[in-house]
Amino acid sequence: LFTKLPHFAQLDPDVFAVSVCTVDGQRVDFGDAEHYASMQHISSVVSYLIALEQNGTDVVSSYIGTEPSGKQYDSLELKDGIPHNPLITSGSLMS
Repeated sequence: LFTKLPHFAQLDPDVFAVSVCTVDGQRVDFGDAEHYASMQHISSVVSYLIALEQNGTDVVSSYIGTEPSGKQYDSLELKDGIPHNPLITSGSLMS
């Protein structure tokens, strides 16, 4: 459980849900979907995928690497002048 921020330290670690929305707007929820969730770092995935779709792999990979960094999610470290990984802070800022 992520406890770096006080709000997250208070959350129940047993709450889990998955929601699926189809392209035509149908939605199905599984688990504890009535609980609100923060998008926090999942937004990094969405931003990265949008960047890939709009610009293509060649362009995006010239700004963001695709290797595991071995660093914490909030790392601002660069490798050869670009972020190692799109899912750590430095990579998500670039997308």
